[in-house]
Amino acid sequence: MTECLQLVAKRPYQDYGDYSGTRGEYVAVRLWRGNCGY
Repeated sequence: MTECLQLVAKRPYQDYGDYSGTRGEYVAVRLWRGNCGY
């Protein structure tokens, strides 16, 4: 799980398609849960 989180974290929030302050972090967390089962 850690490796997957690090891989996603290295990408800029813009790649997630929705970034506006802390909301970008929220989108990133959603992808961690969806792609990594976290």
